[in-house]
Amino acid sequence: HEPDLIIIDEPFSGLDPINTRIIKNLLYRMRDRGAAIIMSTHQMNQVEEMCERIMLIDHGRQVLY
Repeated sequence: HEPDLIIIDEPFSGLDPINTRIIKNLLYRMRDRGAAIIMSTHQMNQVEEMCERIMLIDHGRQVLY
Protein backbone atom coordinates (compact mmCIF):
# COMPACT_ATOMS: atom_id res chain seq x y z
CA HIS A 1 0.00 0.00 0.00
CA GLU A 2 1.04 3.58 -0.61
CA PRO A 3 -1.29 5.77 1.46
CA ASP A 4 -1.31 9.55 1.01
CA LEU A 5 -1.85 10.08 4.75
CA ILE A 6 -0.22 8.24 7.65
CA ILE A 7 -1.39 8.85 11.24
CA ILE A 8 0.85 7.33 13.91
CA ASP A 9 0.71 7.49 17.70
CA GLU A 10 3.97 7.18 19.68
CA PRO A 11 5.66 5.21 16.86
CA PHE A 12 8.97 4.77 18.71
CA SER A 13 7.67 3.99 22.19
CA GLY A 14 9.28 0.82 23.52
CA LEU A 15 11.45 0.23 20.45
CA ASP A 16 15.15 -0.53 20.55
CA PRO A 17 17.51 1.66 18.47
CA ILE A 18 17.60 -0.76 15.50
CA ASN A 19 13.81 -0.93 15.14
CA THR A 20 13.53 2.82 15.72
CA ARG A 21 15.87 3.37 12.74
CA ILE A 22 13.84 0.93 10.60
CA ILE A 23 10.59 2.80 11.34
CA LYS A 24 12.24 6.19 10.76
CA ASN A 25 13.58 5.07 7.40
CA LEU A 26 10.15 3.78 6.40
CA LEU A 27 8.54 7.10 7.37
CA TYR A 28 11.22 9.08 5.50
CA ARG A 29 10.60 6.99 2.34
CA MET A 30 6.84 7.53 2.61
CA ARG A 31 7.36 11.27 3.13
CA ASP A 32 9.75 11.46 0.17
CA ARG A 33 7.16 9.90 -2.11
CA GLY A 34 4.65 12.57 -1.06
CA ALA A 35 2.73 11.15 1.89
CA ALA A 36 1.61 13.42 4.71
CA ILE A 37 2.47 12.09 8.17
CA ILE A 38 0.73 13.09 11.38
CA MET A 39 2.65 11.87 14.42
CA SER A 40 1.73 12.05 18.10
CA THR A 41 4.74 11.77 20.40
CA HIS A 42 6.25 12.95 23.67
CA GLN A 43 9.81 12.44 22.40
CA MET A 44 10.87 15.95 21.43
CA ASN A 45 14.23 14.78 20.10
CA GLN A 46 12.34 12.78 17.45
CA VAL A 47 10.18 15.81 16.66
CA GLU A 48 13.23 18.04 16.16
CA GLU A 49 14.86 15.46 13.91
CA MET A 50 11.89 14.45 11.77
CA CYS A 51 9.23 17.14 11.62
CA GLU A 52 8.81 20.10 9.29
CA ARG A 53 5.82 21.53 11.17
CA ILE A 54 4.89 21.13 14.82
CA MET A 55 1.71 21.65 16.81
CA LEU A 56 1.83 21.39 20.59
CA ILE A 57 -1.33 20.48 22.47
CA ASP A 58 -1.85 20.97 26.21
CA HIS A 59 -5.02 19.74 27.91
CA GLY A 60 -6.73 19.40 24.53
CA ARG A 61 -5.88 22.91 23.36
CA GLN A 62 -3.44 24.00 20.72
CA VAL A 63 -0.68 26.06 22.36
CA LEU A 64 1.81 26.33 19.48
CA TYR A 65 1.77 25.84 15.72
